[in-house]
Amino acid sequence: MIYLFSITYIAFLYLNYVDAKTTYFVVNIIGSRGEKNPIAKYLINKFGAKKGIILIKSVIIIISPLIFMAYVESPIAISLTLLLLCLAFFFVVLNNIKVCKKINPNYKYLKGVIK
Repeated sequence: MIYLFSITYIAFLYLNYVDAKTTYFVVNIIGSRGEKNPIAKYLINKFGAKKGIILIKSVIIIISPLIFMAYVESPIAISLTLLLLCLAFFFVVLNNIKVCKKINPNYKYLKGVIK
């Protein structure tokens, strides 16, 4: 079970990173109307694109210890929860890439994401 947890946790972090990069690209060009999450939209409007995205993504850093504590209590449940979160973020990232491509057909979504 530790392997599933490790892989899903790393994937969760990576998908959040890609979400932040693609969201920043979109918001930088078309403004906060490109963000559908109302909390993220509020933070972007209040603090600007970079700071707003950093604030919303910093929640993951704050809850990370809770994820590990939950794993100790129930490894199967937290691993499956992370798997579902990864699936959800995968579709969020796909949508972000679609929007990026619509804004700029030459957008290379892996440039700067995978080095």
